[in-house]
Amino acid sequence: MKIILTGSTGFAGTEILNQCIAHNYIEHVYVLTRRPLDAKYSHKKVTQILHEDFETYPDDLLNRLRDEGVEACIWALGGKTKDLKSLDNSRKVNVNFVAAAAEAFAKHLAPGLKPYPGYPGTEPKPGVGRFPFRFIYVSAWGAEHNQFRKLWIGDDDRKLKGAAERAIFSAADDSEEKDGHKCFEAIALRPRGILAGSSEAIGTIVMQAIIPSVTSGQLARTAIRTAFDRAKDRKRILENRDLLGEDWAMVNSLN
Repeated sequence: MKIILTGSTGFAGTEILNQCIAHNYIEHVYVLTRRPLDAKYSHKKVTQILHEDFETYPDDLLNRLRDEGVEACIWALGGKTKDLKSLDNSRKVNVNFVAAAAEAFAKHLAPGLKPYPGYPGTEPKPGVGRFPFRFIYVSAWGAEHNQFRKLWIGDDDRKLKGAAERAIFSAADDSEEKDGHKCFEAIALRPRGILAGSSEAIGTIVMQAIIPSVTSGQLARTAIRTAFDRAKDRKRILENRDLLGEDWAMVNSLN
């Protein structure tokens, strides 16, 4: 699989990039970034694309990604309003950037893919391209779609995440069909909190039993797994418990 990754210099994005490089079935990662990555990411599987304006996607960039056969995007770019100087800037980063990318990829990249033989009942054979294009968005717990609802905790951030989710789901609903199947899917991941460290460490397991959260490794694994294959129940939103995967058994044993 070939994927696009954003937010690769952030806490979650760095782990996603590391796991993408180590993944046997990820052929290439196209990192959209405003500034060059650390030299350690000069890897044959990584192409850095310096991209200054995340609200626009020129035809030459989209044509390049489409011709390369990119099949998914993991969007880990974002931040809290308190860290982004103003609500307007936070809206630009957390909503406008996401919406612009989803719309551009749905219209220009996704139609380049087509259902493989046996879709959707079987996995594609090795070397056969995947379908549909999947846009995996790292959202946050409590994302609120109703922009008029009064929230007592995290009002601005939760509504901005909710607005971004609505935008990517709208792009999916409006996407082109191939053989009766939408060629673009969007899935939102909603971690309550993101922890450093091993998911197997007893301290992490205890913390997750007290406060719903995931490790950066668990989040990265889920993002990559979902890019390959959307959950059988066709969920568009994966809550914190969904992100734990098999690790949920260890956390739940302490409850």
